[in-house]
Amino acid sequence: MTERDGDRDYPLGCHWRPVGADAFAALNLPPMGPKAALVINLILAEAYIIGRADPDRWVSYSRRREFYAVRRSRYHSPIYTYDLIVRAVDHLAALGHLDHQKMPPGNLGWQSSFKASRALLELLNQSPPVLVLEPKECILLRDEEDELVAYKETAQTRLWRHNLGKINKALLSVTLGLKGRPIREGDPLRIENANIGYARNRLYRVFNLSSFSFGGRFYRGWWQNIPSPHRADITIDGTPTVEMD
Repeated sequence: MTERDGDRDYPLGCHWRPVGADAFAALNLPPMGPKAALVINLILAEAYIIGRADPDRWVSYSRRREFYAVRRSRYHSPIYTYDLIVRAVDHLAALGHLDHQKMPPGNLGWQSSFKASRALLELLNQSPPVLVLEPKECILLRDEEDELVAYKETAQTRLWRHNLGKINKALLSVTLGLKGRPIREGDPLRIENANIGYARNRLYRVFNLSSFSFGGRFYRGWWQNIPSPHRADITIDGTPTVEMD
């Protein structure tokens, strides 16, 4: 499965972080080294955020070592490695915290995937952990197959990132809502029969075809994904908004 918005699977990013050392204390995880523990917590955080919003949605990840090199340099932290990710997923699946679909070697087109188990969701829902989103990169470049690709930093990419940072800072400084109901980042968001998934209160710029000449649109804000009849219900700090176009 490719890393494309709207796909059935959500690509593992390891960008959600639990707040506090005891965020997952209820799971009674066995002792482990600091790096392994960090990756375990990041995977649990992402599985819970996605599973809470949609218990049937899977998180895709790769079991190919080559997959991780380009992503670690631009889009993920140094702990996003083949060894740490694969071992963590296998470990959590063995403990029953994840449902796991491991694809056989050589399978083309579909990655392995996991989702939060029902038991994990039921346990964590009793006292939900505090989780924060910390994406490493907001300027995304994709190739012809919609895979993330590395790129060199330039004055233009730095300017785009700086401007987008100011926009996201403004978005995160206010309370976005629907009919005055606050929608915070990570909240499950369902409108009538439409399951939006978890809410994202910041934007990313996505370029295509391995070139900054294609694309560049702003994506991923939850307000972009809700059914159009409900966009008139969007509020900022409780104040109604108007869509100009």
